[in-house]
Order: sequence, then structure tokens, then C-alpha cells
Amino acid sequence: DRNIETNSKKIIHLYKPDIVGITSLTGYMIQDGIKISKYIKYNYPNTKIIWGGVHVSILPKNTLNENYIDYVVIGEGEKTFIDLLKGIEDNRDLSLIKGIGYKVDGMSCITDRQDPIMNLDNLPLIPWHLINTKKYLRYETLFITSRGCPHRCAFCYNENYNYRKWRGMSADRVKKEIDHAEQYHPINRYRFDDDNFSVNKKRFHSILNFIPKNSSLYFSTRIEYIDEEFCRHVSEFKDAFIFLGIESGDNEMLKKMKKDITVDKIRRGYI
Repeated sequence: DRNIETNSKKIIHLYKPDIVGITSLTGYMIQDGIKISKYIKYNYPNTKIIWGGVHVSILPKNTLNENYIDYVVIGEGEKTFIDLLKGIEDNRDLSLIKGIGYKVDGMSCITDRQDPIMNLDNLPLIPWHLINTKKYLRYETLFITSRGCPHRCAFCYNENYNYRKWRGMSADRVKKEIDHAEQYHPINRYRFDDDNFSVNKKRFHSILNFIPKNSSLYFSTRIEYIDEEFCRHVSEFKDAFIFLGIESGDNEMLKKMKKDITVDKIRRGYI
């Protein structure tokens, strides 16, 4: 993880991996993934490199065209990545695996998308025991409890990634995830990196009910989800950082971006 590791080359030489998986968002940070991929291919040409994540899912062929990338995983990777690994290991016909891209004689091949995971409660708990938890949990503990967003912002990846569908773990399942993480490290700040944490109001308030009020809170939402109950509940915490997707203070620009809000609405909030 290049957010916290500075010795990626040393790790690669230590493990001499058969396969390396890399994920990245579109932007300057993708250069790091490119450099590491090229470094691996130069030193270990037989190592297979698989890219996944948002950038790849939106631009699979563009990504697969690079000679230092062997495969891509498109969309959610929990099932697809395992299917691909088994396919590579068993030398299966990769055209039968949904949600991937691969090469045949230098030509890029993209299969049909994998069906979305509709019941997120069925996903396994985060395997914290596999990593150095102190590096990840020292300042804040990050959870992703839902996927997608029902809104239509023109610039957002959700239009083509989650197709404007929102899916969320149940509040009970979220509590299990939190209790599980607390077994490895005390939680000082609860960070929910959902695209839109408060789409389901009942679920939102149920989750806040079991989070200690003397802790810090972070999440993303939109202006139209803020009402009196929202403000009252959030204000009970020691401190809360709420990321609001406002994007612009110009009505014409908001309209072009399909934000479905106005400057007046932003100013007034829920009133």
C-alpha cells in the first residue's frame, strides 16, 4: 500500500510474486502504479500484473493497452478477482469469466460485467489480522458500508460503475464490522468512506446510535439529506467532519453538472 509503505521495491524483491494486483483512481496518483508496474515487468517479466479499481472499470481497454498490464478486473472485485486467479492457475478459458479484460495475441478482450453484489451483509468481515493494524487504525478506522449513490451528478463515476444504484449493509452488519475492528485497535475516529452515507435515513441513524458519542465522526452526504433530526444526532458527537457534495456556487454550473440543487438550497440547508 503506497499510502503507508515506502519500500515497495524491497517488498517485491523479497516475495518475487507470481501475481501483483494494483488499484488506482484516475489522476496524478496513477503515475505511481504505472512506475511500479513497469519496474516489476522489467525485473520479473513472468509476473502477471492485474489492475482494478475505478479507473480501470471506466477505461478497461485503455488500461489493458499498456504492455506492462496483463489483466484488468472491472467493477466489484470480490468474486471476479478470485475467479480470475483460479482461471490463471488452472489455465481456464478466460472468456467465460465475467468482469475481466485479458489479451490474446496482443489484442485486448473484455468480457461481460459481473452482476453486482446485492446483499453486502454476505461479504466476509475485513481480515485485519493479515495487515499491520497499527499503521491503519492508529488515527482513524475507515469503513465502507454501502456502495453507489442514487443521484445523477454528471462528473461522477457512479453513473457507469454502480448505475445510480445504492446498496447498503444493514445496521447490524455495520456494528459487527465495527466490533470486529475494535478487537485489533481502539477506534478514535469513525470514518465512513461510503459515496453517500445517509441515503437510507433509518440505517444512518441506527448506525449513529451505537457509535460512542465521545468519538470523532467523518462521512460524505448531500445537502438534501440534512434535516433537523440529522443535525441533532450528528451534534451529539465530540466532533464531526461532514463532506458535502456541493461542487459549485453557480446555478448554471450546478445545472450542467446535474447536481439537482440550487445555490439558494445550499444556503438554506434543510430549511
